[in-house]
This record gives sequence, structure tokens and C-alpha cells, in this order.
Amino acid sequence: MMHPLLAAPDWYVRERAILYLGSTGDTASASAIRPLLSGETIGEREHAAEALAALNDRESIPGLEGLLHDGNPNGRIAGAKALVALRAVESIPALSAAISTDTSWAKPQLEQLLAELRAASAP
Repeated sequence: MMHPLLAAPDWYVRERAILYLGSTGDTASASAIRPLLSGETIGEREHAAEALAALNDRESIPGLEGLLHDGNPNGRIAGAKALVALRAVESIPALSAAISTDTSWAKPQLEQLLAELRAASAP
């Protein structure tokens, strides 16, 4: 099985395992992927966000909101993209708060993602 590879010592193996599990549609994999939202590498965190969105895992929303404060702008964008994909309109306040303190190059993209999330909440 692929789940043990999520704990492999090599980051490349972990990232490939996340990508694979996210592509299978097997929602049971989500619980094994969620902890990698705080993974060691930015690739792990980005791929975990993408995989959880692909698996439509709404239980990951709190972890994705946490990713909005990632030290790497790519992590913040990945978290926001996943929230948009999940249509997690309840995360609008969290994304707005993250944008208000972001001073990186990612801020315009985060603002665009917030607009998309707000549009998803419109009737």
C-alpha cells in the first residue's frame, strides 16, 4: 500500500505518495494525508492541500486554514486554492485575516482566490 510511503525518510517519495493518493479518489486516504499539511517540505504541504481538495475532504478545512499562515507564500496559495476548490465559504474570514497580514508577492493571488470564494457563496 502507499500509506506507509507517506512516512518515508525521503521527501521525494513522500511527495509522490501524496500525489498518487490524491489522484485515486479513495477518500479513505484523506486521514493519512491531512497531517502532511504541516509537512517538512513546501512540496508536501502543497501536494497535501491539492490532494485533499481532489478528495473533497471537508474535514481538512481547519488544516487548510492553518496553511494560510504558512511561512512560504506557495503554501498560503495552496491552502487558499484548496479552500476554493472545496467551496469552503465558512473560511472566508480566515482567508481575509491571512490576507490582511500578508506582505508577500502572493497577496494579489490570495485576494483573487478570496474573490472566487466569495463568489461561491453568492446565491
